[in-house]
Amino acid sequence: MLAADLPQTFARSQIFRYVLTVMDYFSKWPEAFPLKSKTASEVASKLRSTICRFGVMEEIVSDQGGEFNSKITKNFTQSYGIKHVTTSPYHPQSNGTVERFNQTLKNMLNKMIDKNGEDWDLYLEEALYHYRTSKHYSTQYSPFYVMFMRQPVLPNESQFKNTHCNHDEQDIEGAVNQMIKINDKISKDVVKNVNKSQQKQKESYDVRHKVENKLYLVRDKVLLFFFVNAL
Repeated sequence: MLAADLPQTFARSQIFRYVLTVMDYFSKWPEAFPLKSKTASEVASKLRSTICRFGVMEEIVSDQGGEFNSKITKNFTQSYGIKHVTTSPYHPQSNGTVERFNQTLKNMLNKMIDKNGEDWDLYLEEALYHYRTSKHYSTQYSPFYVMFMRQPVLPNESQFKNTHCNHDEQDIEGAVNQMIKINDKISKDVVKNVNKSQQKQKESYDVRHKVENKLYLVRDKVLLFFFVNAL
């Protein structure tokens, strides 16, 4: 499952104006695509690029922006058999996975770009690299490790050790079996760590907002909130 968003937090560079951010819910692996415009066709093109590299996702979660709810996007998701879920217009936090990444990405780029912020697109890949290879607070693994089941070779390490190893068929079979075991452990750890992180976030939210865990029974009277768009 992927979360997608178009944050309105980037200055216009010499070429690009927008960024499409995409994040895998499980591994927390992010993608970010600089865009000249936020048309539905350009957004669909970048999502197709993601599919070509990682495969078809089962579900995409986005807000209700026009670029995500156009006929082009609908045809795109239907053609790949993707379920498209939209968040509530008055509660974008329900897509919090990618919203938090957007803020982190912005903070990282602010440390790299010039004072006018017009060259952010030049540092986008570098910022993504740092995020992908850093331990995520909820999974306790780096997105890179969850995706590839190995630690990345960092730039300062590549000059000190040989990363190209020759394996015979027996070695490859053993390596595959080992990767299956590692993948099983990572999957279980990620689920456990994410659940623990979500519980901590809930407890923190409840304390800040003085939430009472009240049990509602059938036929209890409650208030229903209707959201009305301001004209």
